[in-house]
Amino acid sequence: SSEKEKVFAGGVQALTDPEKERYASVNLKTEEYGEAVGVEKLRYASSLDILCSRWSKPSISICSISSSNTSRARRRIPASCKARVSLHFVPNQDADEQKEKIVSFINDKFQMRNSGNRLEVRVNQVSNWWYADPNTPIFDLAFKSIERVWGIKPLFVREGGSYGGITPFLEKTLGAPALHIPLAQASDNAHLQNERIRIKNLLKGREVLEDLLMNL
Repeated sequence: SSEKEKVFAGGVQALTDPEKERYASVNLKTEEYGEAVGVEKLRYASSLDILCSRWSKPSISICSISSSNTSRARRRIPASCKARVSLHFVPNQDADEQKEKIVSFINDKFQMRNSGNRLEVRVNQVSNWWYADPNTPIFDLAFKSIERVWGIKPLFVREGGSYGGITPFLEKTLGAPALHIPLAQASDNAHLQNERIRIKNLLKGREVLEDLLMNL
């Protein structure tokens, strides 16, 4: 709804023409992507809209839902239930401001139900997004290092990294630009069971870092 859009999607930075060109260079195959994520129909038809929804628009992920009915007994109404939710913010949203808006929105909607139940919203951790300008010397050097080691031009993407909050902290503290150089593959099950990294990627990643440092 427009109300939810106003609360959750406020402050989103519009894509620039150079960013759209970088998105197009990814050459995402929509049919293959749909099969990979296990859905029969995608929400968006074009590859640009799909990548925009992943990389440049806020999103909500429901990580888990549990209840006090731990025995999973049938016909037993649980006394309480809990959901763990993760929210992804994007430039130029302010994480603390968005947090306050969303918590207020949830509480207001719950009050409108006139329920005898009790709602508690607990925020465990908040961090802001990180976005780097790829048109900088350090990105140019990294681009050339990756191309020399792998023999192929790398792609610029707007995702990756488990905890974005540490990167802007390091940039501010050290007074230097940062960049993320990926080592793993999308199929490596990051943070899941059987998490792994291919030996070739690990060794090539070391070569990339060596080449980059030697050319700084």
